[in-house]
Amino acid sequence: MLSRTPEQKMRVVRVVLLIGWLVIVASLLYDPFTARLTSPDNAWSPFRLGGTSVIVQGSPMALEPYPMGNRVFWTMLIPVVPLFLMLFGHEAWRRICPLSLVSQVPRLFGWQRKVNTLNRSIGRVDRVLALLPTDSWMRRNHYHLQFGLLSLGVLGRILFYDSDRLALFVAILIILALSFVVGLLYGGKTWCNYFCPMAVIQGVYTGPGGLLDSKAHFAQTPIAQSMCRAPLGGGDHSTCVGCTMNCPDADLENSYWKRIESEPKRLAYYGLFGLNLAFFSYFYLYSGGHQYYDSGVWTHEPAQLSALTGPGLFMSGRAFSVPKFVAAPLYFTICIAASFWFFALVERIYSRVSARLGKPLKKAQLRHRMFTITGFLSITLFYWYAGRSNLSLLPAPVVRAVDFTIAAVTITWFVTSLSRDADIYLRERLGKTLRQQLVRMGFRSEDILEGRPIEQLSADEVYVLAKTLPNFSAAQKREAYRHILVDALETGQTHSSNSLQLLRDVREQLGLSDADHAAIVEAVGVEDPSLLDTDSARSIELRLRRENYRSFMLDLVQQGLAKDERPAAYLASPAAAKEIDLLRSFFGISEDEHARILAEVTHDDARFVDGARKLLDAFRQIEAYRFSLACDDRPEARLVRHALLLRQQHLIHEIVTAVASIDALDVARSFAQSLYALAGGETDTMLLEATALLPAEIRDAFRRPTSDQVMCSYADVVETLTSSDEVLRTLVADRDPLVSALAVSGLVAADQAKAGSLVDELWPDGGASSQFLANLREAVRLGQRPTSIAIMAELLSVEAFAELDLKSLADLAENSTLKTYEAGDQICRAGEESESIFLLMSGETETWVDGDDGRVVLGHGAKGTVFGELGVITRRPRSASVEVRSASACAVSIPKSIVDGLLERDLPATRGILKVVSGYLLNTISTTVHPAHHPGAHALSGVR
Repeated sequence: MLSRTPEQKMRVVRVVLLIGWLVIVASLLYDPFTARLTSPDNAWSPFRLGGTSVIVQGSPMALEPYPMGNRVFWTMLIPVVPLFLMLFGHEAWRRICPLSLVSQVPRLFGWQRKVNTLNRSIGRVDRVLALLPTDSWMRRNHYHLQFGLLSLGVLGRILFYDSDRLALFVAILIILALSFVVGLLYGGKTWCNYFCPMAVIQGVYTGPGGLLDSKAHFAQTPIAQSMCRAPLGGGDHSTCVGCTMNCPDADLENSYWKRIESEPKRLAYYGLFGLNLAFFSYFYLYSGGHQYYDSGVWTHEPAQLSALTGPGLFMSGRAFSVPKFVAAPLYFTICIAASFWFFALVERIYSRVSARLGKPLKKAQLRHRMFTITGFLSITLFYWYAGRSNLSLLPAPVVRAVDFTIAAVTITWFVTSLSRDADIYLRERLGKTLRQQLVRMGFRSEDILEGRPIEQLSADEVYVLAKTLPNFSAAQKREAYRHILVDALETGQTHSSNSLQLLRDVREQLGLSDADHAAIVEAVGVEDPSLLDTDSARSIELRLRRENYRSFMLDLVQQGLAKDERPAAYLASPAAAKEIDLLRSFFGISEDEHARILAEVTHDDARFVDGARKLLDAFRQIEAYRFSLACDDRPEARLVRHALLLRQQHLIHEIVTAVASIDALDVARSFAQSLYALAGGETDTMLLEATALLPAEIRDAFRRPTSDQVMCSYADVVETLTSSDEVLRTLVADRDPLVSALAVSGLVAADQAKAGSLVDELWPDGGASSQFLANLREAVRLGQRPTSIAIMAELLSVEAFAELDLKSLADLAENSTLKTYEAGDQICRAGEESESIFLLMSGETETWVDGDDGRVVLGHGAKGTVFGELGVITRRPRSASVEVRSASACAVSIPKSIVDGLLERDLPATRGILKVVSGYLLNTISTTVHPAHHPGAHALSGVR
């Protein structure tokens, strides 16, 4: 709600609110005014004492006129906060919170602690802002600490400062001092994110967002929600230093979904209901009736501290001898534990019931629903009691209006929160990136959508628009998807299977294939390997730091342009270099990040040249691996060469795109000719396709020898020739687990012990992500080659499967059956249902049909022969019988269901099988038209 309000104005608002809060705090020590409102003689005041006496533990409580500081604080201010959070949201509270302001005072005056850190990129020690260590106990357990502090704070009200003004003053002073000290010791909003007990209340009562919270993933400005910012020339600038991962100030909903499965967070959500229950019900257990709480006398009870050693429980007209300072903590502990246990049990029951009904819930979805339900129940319980001692003094219509407002807000929040989902959020976020790409490419939706601006389109509408736009080329779609993928990688949105499925849905809606995805991933990995590093921590905050640095760099460029200096020259000047060093230190920017951002802000052509060079080097290295494996007949080597070939084909599109972006024609043609020199015949088709739309002045350099200078040639590949075992040892560390697994399997014969230790390191017990990897692990430990690898290698010889990737080949192999036959056995019979495709692994077979004069032999098969595929593809019965003619034979049976599943999801498989069917069709047509020229053609077609 307040995300777009300038920081300068919000500072004034926060200061005014802080002053007001300090006035209330000061009134706890000196208040000569409000006691008059409670005097029995003040007839016009609703707070005057008198009337029915309040019975506490069987005796009437003697009351005298009192200052109202405690009553105002506990029954007027505090009850407003939960409703404020649900309605106006997290961002509004964070931007006005007095505690947050106090914790930021050291930052405003430059008092924050700094520590020495080694800047390895330039070899010097820098003074940087102190942050909590990444692996610290506090980062892992802050929910426990914050909920513990909140529980102690609420318990402290019962024991010490509900009515004792001095105790309340000291408590507030302590929490203000703590926030200030944390602000001194650590940068960013460390207090808010790791220490403040109010963070629990904020989390539970906002969930994925308050009703009026803005959506950071929809924001059109780089500064969203309540992220750290500072007013500078030209508006606010983000000062995010990455004090926490998945910060709620940068994107509340992202933070919510990222932490939804956290066990400490579950304790806070499920325990808060018990904390509320303990607080409000203890008044009854302590006093023996409802009058003690309902009257509000607990806010001005005389001598609260002296009651600590008195009876802590009074029930059925009898006081129990358990002291209050023992009874209250014990009761709070029981209620919190019981609440957590109860909701955890409900969660398990809900999960099992959903599964039995055929609607199983993902863990994140289950937790979200439970968190929403517990949050709604907690705030309902809270407002059943909170503020009632004052509301009871108002006219009945006013009370009903207040109750209606509370009910309307909480129910609306409940319904809205339940409608959200992690998949919806991610889809909307990816849609925003696609929307930005459409705008960057000059698209105006107003021209074709009756004036509707693109900002008003939903994520689904944007996807459909991008897919159907006639002038949105395949290259532009690939570029748009590339930005979406990079955005997801940079913000850590690709670690779950749900996220990967959403990315698949996005590319399908854009009309892109898995091969396009693989090509883009390969190129992204070459240009920035850290993006594909699964051990690298990535988040929205880390990307924000880079964007902030880019923003400041752009400001420096503008300063240089104002002085008529070229961007690169001005940024290299001593004054600018000094400022850049300070900024790099503040935002923690690495040398590589700085180089990329510098090239972007100066529009340096070197950025495209460097990108193209990295891609070309990767292509050359892959070709060197393939060349070294060329003479190796092991099935592992054949499969690895195949995987590397697919990787090269994927890279070709990216190399062509990068080269086409280079302005210098001679440099672009040099890259093009270098690629032509490295690419073999197996990539010719892909190269022709990728360069089809290029201008003629560069296209020919990709397709034929020219006089252009080359950066590398095939001689460079030959010079790097090494043993195939050495190549396999290198590829053990490949990021593709299947390539890595094949490399390890290939090394078994050379060093079984080493291969066994490698599989244990790569896939410890239970760590294999697929059945293929699990089986390979066990086989390698026994010094054997899994049968599935031999099957995969033989499948490559089948035209229908020759273009499959390793994953599809492994799926086929793992779900196939290896069968052994004796002489005379029939592998399949004419007229049978076509349930499998067969691949002959060893032995010889004879294919025949019954003719008028007996058996008619159609042909013979040897190792590598495939039969039965046409029947499976066309759903027709077997047209011939296949019988074993050798002493024995071995064949792989691939079930029809596996082939059908492959056809549904794999374009190369579909393309390969269509080639088989079209080949038979052309053969049949040729035989029909020219039977004399093809005497055996018709007979051979019957083999299938």
